[in-house]
Amino acid sequence: SIVTGYNGVGKARLFSGAYPTVDKVDRVDSDNSLDTASGDNGKITISAWVYQNVDNANLKFILEKGDNTANNYRFRTNGNETLNFSWQYPDATWRTWPSTGVVGINAWHHVAVSVTTSNPGTVTGTFYIDGAAAGTFAEAASRPMLNNNKKVNIGFGEGLAQSSSFPGYIDEPRVYMNNLALHLKRLDWHIV
Repeated sequence: SIVTGYNGVGKARLFSGAYPTVDKVDRVDSDNSLDTASGDNGKITISAWVYQNVDNANLKFILEKGDNTANNYRFRTNGNETLNFSWQYPDATWRTWPSTGVVGINAWHHVAVSVTTSNPGTVTGTFYIDGAAAGTFAEAASRPMLNNNKKVNIGFGEGLAQSSSFPGYIDEPRVYMNNLALHLKRLDWHIV
């Protein structure tokens, strides 16, 4: 259902965890501009306002580009209330990084991950929770990220168990094809 968004402004989607019957409506058709390699040399920032109302051991999808057969990227919360960013290589193997900061439940939080890769070469990234750095990662990337013609799904993982659906509200999910690490505090995060 649609509810009042973060800080009483705009609208947010309430995800019930009832995929595939209810939450599957939040999809964006495939577009090459949503593939990381077509964006500024492998740069991407994903952000959203989230309100988790359940804490459990499953990975909960905020946003993904793909399905259970081929994924470009996934941005999720972990069962321990940290963030998680994953990408899939063309050979179908995965690379996943967790944040060190905690998102928490029963409150609105602005979450983001900003990633740069030289496809192949190195990959670096920073997680943000409420405008503060919440963990970094850096390592050699031996292969480029998989690009595909799949849809962007908000609040659920296509073809995955209902338990992977986001439990709560998502407002203003965004994908930028640039590394906005230096601008995240000013861009989306504000306290009223």
